[in-house]
Amino acid sequence: EVGGDRAGKPTTFTLADLKRFSPREVGAVGQCGGYGGGLLRPLTTGTPWTKGDVSCAVWSGCSLNDVLDEVGVLDGAVEVEFVSA
Repeated sequence: EVGGDRAGKPTTFTLADLKRFSPREVGAVGQCGGYGGGLLRPLTTGTPWTKGDVSCAVWSGCSLNDVLDEVGVLDGAVEVEFVSA
């Protein structure tokens, strides 16, 4: 769902809708210094990283720019907020 006061045409996209956009691929390296959660006692929930994590992946899917072009972002927009489950 893409909406807000700067969305020209607020739209709810299904997965099938998103798949009709041209796919893009981006290689990315992620690094998290971590806060040493694996060293805490008692342990906290989640993955017990000790010194952080590094990952390298290729992400693919539709471009956010293409989705926002479809919705029509109006002048004056300053941010995009993401909400997920």
